[in-house]
Amino acid sequence: MASCCFTIDVEPDLHLACFRLAGTFAAADVERLIVERDRAFHALTSEQNRHLALVDIRQMTPQGLSGFAAFGQLLLQREPRALRLAFLIVTNLASMQAQLAAHGRGAQFFFDEDQARSWLLAHDNPPLAFPVFVSGNGAGA
Repeated sequence: MASCCFTIDVEPDLHLACFRLAGTFAAADVERLIVERDRAFHALTSEQNRHLALVDIRQMTPQGLSGFAAFGQLLLQREPRALRLAFLIVTNLASMQAQLAAHGRGAQFFFDEDQARSWLLAHDNPPLAFPVFVSGNGAGA
């Protein structure tokens, strides 16, 4: 049985959604998180996929297979997707699982919240946290 909780706060002036996750999540819990994440992203004033996300997982416990798989699928979703994604972590198995699930996502991992926020807010036009595919006539490809 999963025992988890999460909160999501938005800072519209910074185009930032701050997630705090704790405990062990089942797949159904991740589905609830996705619904609330979508509400939070819609509350931001930035264009879709131009917002920032700070995810504090310092209170998460190691995830079971269903929760780990659900988080992996969440991080693979193309829409909606944060432009920059930073995780606050501690050294534990749950953080290692997050790093595995976010592999290839362009996420950064921090032990300090101020450093994470500085990285998120460092650039007016930060690099995308996912690959950009350009279609066209093939010139320059």
